[in-house]
Amino acid sequence: MESMKRFHIAIIGSGVAGLSLAYFLAKKGAKRVLLLEQEKRLGLHASGKNAGMIRQVVTQEAIGRLALEGATFLRTRPPEWKVPYHSCGSLLLAKGKEKETLHRAASLAQKIGLGMRWLSVKQSIERVFVLKRADFEEALFCPTDGIIDIHALLRGYYEEAKEKGIEIWMGAKAQSIDADGEGGFKLSTSRGKVRAEILVNAAGAWAELIAQRAGASPISFRSYRRHLILSKPLKKVEPHWPFVWDMAHAVYFRPEKGGLLLSPCDQDPLPPGGCPADRSLAWGRLKERLVYFPMLPKISIRRIWGGLRTFSPDDNFCIGWDGSLKNFFWVAGLDGHGMTTSSAVGELASDLLLGRRIDRKMAEHFSPRRFQTGRVEEGD
Repeated sequence: MESMKRFHIAIIGSGVAGLSLAYFLAKKGAKRVLLLEQEKRLGLHASGKNAGMIRQVVTQEAIGRLALEGATFLRTRPPEWKVPYHSCGSLLLAKGKEKETLHRAASLAQKIGLGMRWLSVKQSIERVFVLKRADFEEALFCPTDGIIDIHALLRGYYEEAKEKGIEIWMGAKAQSIDADGEGGFKLSTSRGKVRAEILVNAAGAWAELIAQRAGASPISFRSYRRHLILSKPLKKVEPHWPFVWDMAHAVYFRPEKGGLLLSPCDQDPLPPGGCPADRSLAWGRLKERLVYFPMLPKISIRRIWGGLRTFSPDDNFCIGWDGSLKNFFWVAGLDGHGMTTSSAVGELASDLLLGRRIDRKMAEHFSPRRFQTGRVEEGD
């Protein structure tokens, strides 16, 4: 008979949410923690396919607070992680009705203590000369935003979690999940059978499927593909530029490898999976948006890829205990903010799991129970 390994906590998903949680659990002394990942390598899905941009100016205060905390961690990350971070800042552009959205985000950022300042069109062009003749009216500069090496960050969380005692199984898909009637869960994986007292759903775009398998409350997540386009080297690009995000025309770009990394900020619904890129669609959309930046040099494509961003029903994070299945915990629906907020999400989730003192208002804001009825008592 095949033996069953026993753990206190099992985490499904080694994206940035699951890895950060594992790291903070280990840092706070949690024992018998297992992290399960269906792929054999890190970063094959959303966490490894984003633009690596640390952005703190957002339109939701609670997410903004996590972004501020997360960005601070990333800027002052443990030196042994060897995670490159480029403090280039961000330049958010707006015109027309998007000026109201940007002013609202700026007000929230000011409320939580984030440093930023408004720039005139002239001042913006002085920072990024290709903005000359661009179609914008206002610009907000956040100097503490930046760019991080996403794969190095994932590796940092991974290595530190393992060193601190977290057991990590790569290539271990959860094939079946059964609540065992004793408040725990039995999992059959491609690497063996497991029993865990607490099950954490950090499965990204697969979060809804994992919940269904476990018998947790139904929460309908939406996953959308966003394309990224890397240009060939460009002579006029300067590596010190901030990343530029045009909110009115839905496009962003930043320096990368001597050229530009750009996105048309597209959002096509796709099911969980490999997220194949549609090169002609992505390039067509990008060209439509680049007409608003006539001074940008001509772009030649080096590479195009797509990544999934997963959203909860109300476009807010889903962090906390399930409302109907005891000892089932959610860390899902990070809405494209996962990299920036990763450490703060891991810190909050680990405190909830370990029963530590927390910001109750923050915890309630992100709780999955806001979608649910027929609640059970929290796990411990």
